[in-house]
Amino acid sequence: MAKRLFSLFLLLALAVAYLPATARAGKLSQKEKGRYGTTYWGKYDNAPFPAKGHKYKDNTIAAFVPKHFCSTLMRITDRRKKRTRRSFDCYSSKRYKKLKKKRKVKVRKHTYIDYVVHFHGHSNTVEKTFRNHKIREQFSLSLQNAILVVPQGPVNSIDSAAGKLERRKGFRKMMFEVHRLLQEQGVIGKDQKIGHIIITSHSGGYLATAMCLKHGGLEVSEVFLFDSLYAYNDVFFKWISEGGDKGRRFINVYYRKKPRARSKELLSMLKQGEIPVLHVKESRMRKKNFQRKKLTRAKVIFIHTDQGHSKCTRGNYNYRDYLFSSNLKRVKSTDWFNKSGLDKMKKL
Repeated sequence: MAKRLFSLFLLLALAVAYLPATARAGKLSQKEKGRYGTTYWGKYDNAPFPAKGHKYKDNTIAAFVPKHFCSTLMRITDRRKKRTRRSFDCYSSKRYKKLKKKRKVKVRKHTYIDYVVHFHGHSNTVEKTFRNHKIREQFSLSLQNAILVVPQGPVNSIDSAAGKLERRKGFRKMMFEVHRLLQEQGVIGKDQKIGHIIITSHSGGYLATAMCLKHGGLEVSEVFLFDSLYAYNDVFFKWISEGGDKGRRFINVYYRKKPRARSKELLSMLKQGEIPVLHVKESRMRKKNFQRKKLTRAKVIFIHTDQGHSKCTRGNYNYRDYLFSSNLKRVKSTDWFNKSGLDKMKKL
């Protein structure tokens, strides 16, 4: 009897020990409401730092929810007059019941939450990233029905370390903890799961991005590098080449000498692998005869920018436009695809 009780106790202890750390939610430290949406500042056990072997202690992660965000979208399929039209609408029980009454309208609720995760570069913080790169404003203007997540990397340091994200499934643990906090805050439903993920990085954020692709434990749909291809070409090439039918997209914007050299190397690898690439200069994209639809059709895009290292995320609304071209769902229709050339950045 004693042995049986001991065995049961041991099994219970092991079960508790192997429960994912993400079973807990992060702790909300500040809720910041602004013109474009609400930022949930939190402290997280599974943030990149602190981590063994690193001096950084800040475990901040910011989650920005744009004003237009709808936690549950309905996909409406209308087959009237021998024409099939699909659209999305924000779920409400009243609207749902009304649409269901129409025999030729099929309504399906989507229960997945999409995320865009951004890794900042050297000598930076999350606050400085928001202020200097205007990614919250651009994210909102892209009209994507998703949530922006920005973890704190090495604080004001010339260091690309990714801390816990360098560990196997570190990205998965971090995202689950962020997801749980947003559920507790009522931003998303308790039964909703993580959907599509786009990772974006600027400058030194390349290492965190590569580690998430290599062993992060979650499928990443798209990657946007903003003068951020300094190493790990093998990881990026493998992720692109193994995309298959997963709909993966890769956009690489380069300017500095080293990212330009690494881009040339990766382009050669892609050519040998017979993977088609849209390679274009940003100066060409600014011309009125450049069709924006090209950005949506290509799976792999290399862009030689002349905006400089610090402005490559916000010059000509770059961050907004590449999100426009993504496979995420928008909550509103837009004429962005019908326009040509790029827009000049206005004061945000």
